[in-house]
Amino acid sequence: MKKFFDILGKILFVLIILGILYATYYFYSKYYFDDFIKAQVEVSGTDFYREDKNFCIENIEYNDSVFYKKLEVEPNTGYRVSCKIKTENVSGRDSESNKELNDEESLKQRIGACISIIDTEEQSDVIVGNSDFKEVELIFNSKNRQEVNIAFRLGSIYGDAKGKATFSDIKVEKTDVKDNKWNIVCFMINDIDATLNGKRYKVSMTEEDKYIIKQNLERFKTTMEDFSEGKMDIDTECIEIDKPLKTLSYSEENYYYIEPDDVYDLIDSYVSKGEYDHIFIATRMGDVKTGVEIPVNEWIGLGGIRYDDIGFSNIRLPNDMARTTMYKYDIMSDTFPEEVFVHEFLHTLERNLAEYEDQSSFPALHDSEKYGYSDKGTDGLKKWYKDYMRKEIRSGNTYVGLSDVVYSTMPFNKSDFNESQEVEFYKEPSNIFVGIFNIIKSLFNRSSENPAIGTVKEVVITE
Repeated sequence: MKKFFDILGKILFVLIILGILYATYYFYSKYYFDDFIKAQVEVSGTDFYREDKNFCIENIEYNDSVFYKKLEVEPNTGYRVSCKIKTENVSGRDSESNKELNDEESLKQRIGACISIIDTEEQSDVIVGNSDFKEVELIFNSKNRQEVNIAFRLGSIYGDAKGKATFSDIKVEKTDVKDNKWNIVCFMINDIDATLNGKRYKVSMTEEDKYIIKQNLERFKTTMEDFSEGKMDIDTECIEIDKPLKTLSYSEENYYYIEPDDVYDLIDSYVSKGEYDHIFIATRMGDVKTGVEIPVNEWIGLGGIRYDDIGFSNIRLPNDMARTTMYKYDIMSDTFPEEVFVHEFLHTLERNLAEYEDQSSFPALHDSEKYGYSDKGTDGLKKWYKDYMRKEIRSGNTYVGLSDVVYSTMPFNKSDFNESQEVEFYKEPSNIFVGIFNIIKSLFNRSSENPAIGTVKEVVITE
């Protein structure tokens, strides 16, 4: 009998060990997230787990949920984060109105399954609805950062999402490619047909308008290369958009103007292929001949906006081109007609430089009078812009202006990663025991502090 119990005891011991190993393996295979931290806006209603070594986020109700990991980066370097994403019944909800969105609206507002950088507006395209695995990428410039939190997300800084997203094949690459070649596009919106505050506005560009815009873009190219003393090499392209613009944005400061969301459907197919470094949107918002006048608060150009990581500027034609010299070269009245293009583009360089240097270390673009510059009539503020770009503005015993680094701060593009270097970011453990050890370690090292997942969309608009 004693022998029987000894054997039974050994069998039970083996079964217990096997049970523990199985439970450990199950926990490892289902819930092992390496060093990734899981976070969500709403504290309940979201499950994080693994399927076939893939990471899954399932929002039962609308939520903004992520798993993220810190990536140490080298300053002023291009990084490409990629993965494959599969979605099941993913839909978005706008954060401001709480409106539930259809797939098309979710894509336009960029709410769904995506890659993002915590607490920034930097994120990839989103996947919504029901989709098999699709490759998604986020390309970004580290600028002056030393680390970033890379997040794999079901939601967005723009709203919440529900459904299930599965992430696989996570990979990070970097590139040292740097140049001063700027690819700049001007989209000419031929027609606006928008209902604003209950009133319909229809206005169109003329052939003369389009000719003037093209001439000024050519002058802009030559001027910027000259002002930068050859530190910028610029290619320009004009693209006519024949589909009417249906929506405009509004602010108390500017009244009506054009945001990236307003033109997304019209230009994104070009932007996604063109690898552009700056975007101008040129249009007419009123015409004295037809009596149409969309309310604007005196602005003729607006800059400092971004389309993803691309500088984005509004260029508006005057309502009465016959009674203005603006945008028209004339040796007696205006020898610097491209001034609006130059000014709004410089807002992008100003914003870019502020991400490398303390903003107090260089003048604000609107500070010309503070440094003794004034509008010179036919030349406008040409001398100010030239000195601003060449760092030749006298300030006490020194000279200030834009630093040279700003001339190579264009966004990184896919072609920049043709010869890239993979960065170690996530690697499946070599065996289950390493995974189990990491799980135990993470239990003791778990941080109770989660940084903010994101912020309300930031809009910086300056004339």
